Amino acid sequence: MAPLMLEIYDLDGDGRITREEIEARKAERFAEADADGDGGLSPEELVALEDIIRDEIRRARAAATIERFDDNGDGLLQFEEIEERTPRLAPIFDRLDRDGDGGISQDELDAAGDGRGEPSRRGGPRGRDRG
Repeated sequence: MAPLMLEIYDLDGDGRITREEIEARKAERFAEADADGDGGLSPEELVALEDIIRDEIRRARAAATIERFDDNGDGLLQFEEIEERTPRLAPIFDRLDRDGDGGISQDELDAAGDGRGEPSRRGGPRGRDRG
């Protein structure tokens, strides 16, 4: 969470967060959400504020992910850079395709239950028939 905090609140980029930067960012968010400029947030504007905060966090996480995985330093993630760090689909697919017919049926998904190819301990598809 610390790198995300710096990404969001370190407005001058000096590697430190001051109280003034936190207060300035809060005021920016509020002003952005206060669409009618009346100094108060309606329910719709409050939802907009929540969206602004959520989007900030998502953008900061995305920037951190790109920084971590961007092997060629172009500021973008190519398929190959992602693929090198993610599990290959084939073993997962093969485990789910229990009958080996090259497709995964609903029955096979239900049998996987917990996502690891093991039957669910909850008593049925996605735990729906608990009684």
